[in-house]
Amino acid sequence: MFRQSFGPARTRRSSRDSRPRPASLSYVPWWTLTVGFLALLAIAVPLGAMFTTVAWPQFLEILSRPSSVDAIVVSVKTAVAAVAIDLVLGIPLAIVLSKHGRFVRVARIIVALPLALPPVVAGLALVNVFGRRGFLGAPLEHLGIHIAFTSVAVVLAQVFVSLPFFVIAVESALRSRPAGLEETAATLGASPTRTLLTVSLPSIRFGIARGTLLALARCLGEFGATLTFAGSFQGTTRTLSLQIYLSRESDPDEAIALGVCLILVAALIAVLTELKFRSPRNRGMVSPAGSALADVSPTDTFDAEETDSESEAGHGFLPASRGHSVALGTRTKCPSITINGSVVGRSWHVHLQVQSGETVALMGPNGSGKSTLCQVICGVLSLDSGELTLRGEDVDTPRRFVPPHMRKIAVMAQKPLLFSHISVLDNVAFPLIAAGYRRKDARLRAGQLLEEVNCSALASSRPYALSGGETARVAFARTIAASPDIIVLDEPTAHLDTASRALLRTLLNRYVRDREVTTILVTHSAQEAEQLAHRVVTMTQGTIVASSDVTHR
Repeated sequence: MFRQSFGPARTRRSSRDSRPRPASLSYVPWWTLTVGFLALLAIAVPLGAMFTTVAWPQFLEILSRPSSVDAIVVSVKTAVAAVAIDLVLGIPLAIVLSKHGRFVRVARIIVALPLALPPVVAGLALVNVFGRRGFLGAPLEHLGIHIAFTSVAVVLAQVFVSLPFFVIAVESALRSRPAGLEETAATLGASPTRTLLTVSLPSIRFGIARGTLLALARCLGEFGATLTFAGSFQGTTRTLSLQIYLSRESDPDEAIALGVCLILVAALIAVLTELKFRSPRNRGMVSPAGSALADVSPTDTFDAEETDSESEAGHGFLPASRGHSVALGTRTKCPSITINGSVVGRSWHVHLQVQSGETVALMGPNGSGKSTLCQVICGVLSLDSGELTLRGEDVDTPRRFVPPHMRKIAVMAQKPLLFSHISVLDNVAFPLIAAGYRRKDARLRAGQLLEEVNCSALASSRPYALSGGETARVAFARTIAASPDIIVLDEPTAHLDTASRALLRTLLNRYVRDREVTTILVTHSAQEAEQLAHRVVTMTQGTIVASSDVTHR
């Protein structure tokens, strides 16, 4: 069998994370260290001085006073409620703000306004809306719903001042991710909601956690807006901050003790936000240098009898002789692709027909429009005019646009964008789960595919632990997991070493040839085009300038 041509897999010990680290302090000018240290003292000394003035023998007694207990309970209850609202409202808003557009710029400015406003002004703004004479508060008063000077007012004040902190933290996490994760999930068949729940949110889970902690700290420390909008009633609206303010003159010991409590809570939150979350490295990885990649020849072929039995069984890439295969249904005849359209913003116009089961190699200089063609076919980019037909069905016309996840087109690019928050096995199973298969069956199928590409030892690893060649093979397994009948390959062998490139070409050649999959291949390699393609199409400046058949494959 093909998998046996790799030879036995060898393992290596996991190494530490090789991600870039900040430069050492030895590269920092001495005067910046001095000024920075003074700035640090300006923050640390006043906070530290608080601990020297606390009446420690009476500390617990002070905290157990009814006024202190009531303030702590009110603060905790309202802060938790406010943070819950921040989560519900802030995540969708952060997702919107992470995109582009005029509205997004205006919305980002609006979100940042509470950060620049004095808390008292924020409280006045809330009074004008929800106060007893506010344009929303007055009608609510007639209905018997009271907001001002209640616990609800405290929560609204805390949401108003803490939501920007949460949104900015989550938006920053969204912007710092690799670009194209959602598009990749869509081309693997995941709907927008599934993509949000299984890719977008998990990929920023630590950003959400950090934003939640920051919002919680801001809620606990909120003072001005709460006092202006909610007043100060013990057991109802009097929070820790308000109790500290009121005790400042009448009972300084209580004020200092409660202030120290807030400092300790803020310090704990600050420590938690600075934690570096790392997934454990997995053992049993295949070594790029010591693996059997070097044993594979680009000319490796496959047994025809095995291919025939595979097609009859309908089990995709796996031979029917292998036990406990997961049936994926009967494969339909490969479709054709017809495109005749334009993308005005990129000065791009293409007329192209791809026959059923044909592999077309796109060649041309950088910026010639090859990737644009791939994006249009996949649905990541829509046509400004013209039409695109897949499987005899219009998917991109002036009157109709079929989203990427419904086009059933698999994509493999030079940046595979494996999902780092899930294991290699779950990455390969992702398109099957998106297609509706049971998780157990999807994972079984994924394990079989990983075995076929000699990556079964990597099943429990995370993508960042893989070498370039391993990543390419796993990405290939994920691409073909749901037995797609159209594949778009956007320079999949770019940036790979010679052995890894040869192996991936062999895998692609076998799948594309044996399954007769309609394939679009973007490449700069004439050798790769000759080996994989039936036809070579040359593009320049957003249009096709030549097309020729490949005579020797």
